[in-house]
Amino acid sequence: MKHTALTPARFRSRAREALFYSSNWISVLLVSCAVMLLIFSAVSLADSLITLISDILPLPAVIRPTAYLVQYLLFSPLLVGHLHYYTDLYRAAHGDIAAHVPPAAVFAPYASPRVAVRAWGEVLTVLVFCALIPVSLSPALIAVRLTFANRIGVFPAVLLTLSGITAFLSVLYLNARLTPFLYLTAERPQLPFSDAIRRAWRLSADSALTGVLLQLGLLVSAVLSVLLTAGVLFFLYVLPIAVFTYVSYCHTLSGRHDPD
Repeated sequence: MKHTALTPARFRSRAREALFYSSNWISVLLVSCAVMLLIFSAVSLADSLITLISDILPLPAVIRPTAYLVQYLLFSPLLVGHLHYYTDLYRAAHGDIAAHVPPAAVFAPYASPRVAVRAWGEVLTVLVFCALIPVSLSPALIAVRLTFANRIGVFPAVLLTLSGITAFLSVLYLNARLTPFLYLTAERPQLPFSDAIRRAWRLSADSALTGVLLQLGLLVSAVLSVLLTAGVLFFLYVLPIAVFTYVSYCHTLSGRHDPD
C-alpha cells in the first residue's frame, strides 16, 4: 500500500488541527500551567524550608541532593502522565478514542506502581537525550570562543566546528530514532520499557531525516520565541505545537506498521 510522504509540514498541520480541536489549546494551557505550578511550587517550598532550617541548625550536606532525588521520584510520573494527556487529546481529535479526555489523566501513572517506577526511567532517558544536544555543540562553541580570543588557528577552529556540527546532528539522529519510545509507552502502557526502545528504533528506521528536521525546527522556534517574546510565545504556542507534532509523528509511524 502506498503511504503519504512523511514531511515535517504534514505533521505540524495535523498537530495544529488536533491542538485547536474542541478547545484543546485552552485545556492544554490550563493543565500545563497547573502541572508546572505544582512542580515548581513544591520544589521552591522544599528548597526554602531546607535553607530556613539550615540557618537555625546545621544540616548534613546530603540533605539537599536527597530532597532533589525525592522530588524527581515523586514528580516523574506526573510528567509522563502529562504526555499521556497530550496523547489522548491528539487521538481523540482524530477519532481514535472517546472525544472527552479528563484532565485527571495526568495522574494516571500514579495508579500503578509499575507504571510509576517505569516513569522514573523514562524521564531520566529523555533528560539524557536533551542534555546531549547542548553538550554535542561544545566543540563548536569552544572553537568560536578561542577564535575571538585569537588563541587558535583557522584550520583547527574549522575542525572543531565541523566536529561539533557532526556530533550535534548525530545526537538529533539518535533522538529521532529512540524518542518515539515515550509515545509507545503512553499508547501501550503494558509494553515493557525495553520493548518500547527496540520498537521505537524499528518504527523510525525510514523516517529519521524527518525526525531530525522536526527537532531543528523546534530548536529554531524555541530560540526565537525566547529571544523575541521572553518565552511567552514558547509557552503559549511553540511547546504545545511541539508536543502535538511529536505525538503526530509517533502516531503516524505506529499506524503505518500496525494499521489495525
